[in-house]
Amino acid sequence: MLLDDICTGLACIDLLKLDVEGYEMAVFQGGVQKIIKTKSIYFEICDEFLNRYGTSTPKLLAFLIEFRFFVYTINEDYKLLPVDQSFAPKGYHQNIIATRDVKDLVRRTGWMVSS
Repeated sequence: MLLDDICTGLACIDLLKLDVEGYEMAVFQGGVQKIIKTKSIYFEICDEFLNRYGTSTPKLLAFLIEFRFFVYTINEDYKLLPVDQSFAPKGYHQNIIATRDVKDLVRRTGWMVSS
């Protein structure tokens, strides 16, 4: 079942939280119509898991950037650190948030953007 099929009744998605162990790209590709109408996406990235499904961190981040998301990692102090498709996760997993409206995300969460 595709994300676009599951979310047929939703006009927009404020926050899409994914925990699909490396299957993120397939979810995004099966949900393009809903991704276009999504404000923010929160997920964990792990190259080992992405590689199992024939994709990678750079490909996944490039997809989000192409759909006009601003992409950040979240550090232990809840500071948002901007990343681009050249980003390499530190350690085994890395929390990622992609958003279309950074000011709205900061207002809703209280998180700060770090440079």
